Amino acid sequence: MEVLESNNPDFVIPTTGTIKDDTFYFIAASQLRSFEENGKIFPEEKLKDVLILKLNL
Repeated sequence: MEVLESNNPDFVIPTTGTIKDDTFYFIAASQLRSFEENGKIFPEEKLKDVLILKLNL
């Protein structure tokens, strides 16, 4: 196993990805914890954009 990237300041619960040709595309900022205690999603102004990054393999 090889770590492809770590400690990226843009990472906010990075999750799944896919490989196309020699490139790995993955969700770097997934918003998985963007909910209040009552289960409601954070107000829009508190949310960050979902971020998809790519790494050449």
